[in-house]
Amino acid sequence: MIAKARRVLGNIRLHREGGTKSRGRQLWEIFLLACKHRLSPVEYEAYGFFRREKTRAQMNTYLSNYEVTVKLRRPLYDGRFLVILNNKLLFNRFFSSFGLPLPELYGFLNTDSGFLPDGSRLTSREELAAWLARTSWDEMFIKPVGGLQGFNALIIRNTAGGKVLCGAAPLGEWTAEELYDQLFRDIPAGRFYFPGYIFEERIRQHPALSRLNASSVNTCRILTIKKKDGSVITPCAYIRMGKADSTVDNFSQGGVAAAVDMQTGILKQGTFNPRKGLSWTSVHPDSGAAIPGFQVPRWEEAKELARRAAAVIPGIRTVGWDVAITEGGTCLIEGNS
Repeated sequence: MIAKARRVLGNIRLHREGGTKSRGRQLWEIFLLACKHRLSPVEYEAYGFFRREKTRAQMNTYLSNYEVTVKLRRPLYDGRFLVILNNKLLFNRFFSSFGLPLPELYGFLNTDSGFLPDGSRLTSREELAAWLARTSWDEMFIKPVGGLQGFNALIIRNTAGGKVLCGAAPLGEWTAEELYDQLFRDIPAGRFYFPGYIFEERIRQHPALSRLNASSVNTCRILTIKKKDGSVITPCAYIRMGKADSTVDNFSQGGVAAAVDMQTGILKQGTFNPRKGLSWTSVHPDSGAAIPGFQVPRWEEAKELARRAAAVIPGIRTVGWDVAITEGGTCLIEGNS
């Protein structure tokens, strides 16, 4: 309890620039909104409540993360079906069965139940090394079956001499056995819902998106809500852009996010993780590419793919879908509860 209180207090940032409320009023509003809505100091800042024009009536129209989690989700979620989203192996197999485009699944590495599509085992260092040696491949994307926020996700590339080159500094060049050891080493307790890793096709994003950031696939997070009549709406979306030294685009890994105009597919201002202090940017910090005004390619296709996925998942009526966009079309990457 004390640690939680310290964390909350540590997130309080009082603004002093022109056009903001007094620091005393900011503190008082943070206290009141925490009591009434369990709104966090991070949300207070992210929603711009410190600005003078934000009235109490306006602030009360917002939903806090707590209210979304506890009040909104309960009637929209049947928790028994969340495993489809939280387990990336099941996610791939489930949505592929409906003909939706997903990265090709090459294998599932698990210490006691791993397998390849042909039914052979993939459970040990030796089996991983033998599979990589006999298979013709250039690149693969590896991610934990139950991982969160891009943890332990990496790209591997085939090199001469029976080694793999891992595309996340400072990992470098490993043997297959060393790769196996690294994947199962020092995993924090409780980090993963489910054990093991999936090996997937590496998606090649649309060249326009690579101009924003080329090191990661910059996915669109598209929110869907399935109404009682079965129709699906897409109320909002944003694009995530990784930083130059990262193979993932996650906000929590230092990436940039920008809201997408739902009608036009044009980006608005970029922003960083508000937990580290609210800041906005008009350009990607590494590539220098302009963010506001950028046209997301194949935008209507991306929204339609999210709607198709939302239509077939049982029990879960609101999902944030991660959609990758390539020159040839769109691809479903993950669904977030």
